[in-house]
Amino acid sequence: MYIDPNAPAPPAKGLGAAVGNAGSSLSDIVTAANNGTLRVDPATGDATIRALSSIWDEVEQARRRMARGGRQTKLGGGYAQQIDSFNQEWTTGANGSALATLTTFQNELRRLEEAVRRCMATYEHDDAVGAENIRRAGR
Repeated sequence: MYIDPNAPAPPAKGLGAAVGNAGSSLSDIVTAANNGTLRVDPATGDATIRALSSIWDEVEQARRRMARGGRQTKLGGGYAQQIDSFNQEWTTGANGSALATLTTFQNELRRLEEAVRRCMATYEHDDAVGAENIRRAGR
C-alpha cells in the first residue's frame, strides 16, 4: 500500500478526510480510494481481495446458519416460549439482529473490496505515467 504524501488534499472536510487516518474507518479508506491518495500495488491488492472474499464466504456460511437458526424451536410454553421468541428475534429479527449485522458486515466487505480495486487502478495508472516519464527522460 502506498499513500502519496504529495497528493492534493481531498475536497472533503473532517477527521481523516485526507489520508492521515485512512485506517480509522471504512469511510476514510473509501474516501482516500475515491480521491486517489491511497494506492495499492497489484500483488498486495490481489492478496487483500482474496482475503476479503474468503472472509465474505465465511460470513455467508454463518449468515445461512443464522437464518436457519431463526426457526421456532418449540421449547414448550411459558418461560420456554419466551426464550424461543427472544432467540428468534435476536437471530433473525429486524434492526440489530445477528442476521442483520452479518448482512451489513458483508456489504462493508464489498465496499472495501471495491475501494481496494480503485486503489489498485490508481497505482497502476500512476505507475504507467511514471514509466512514461522515465522513458521520455531517457531520450
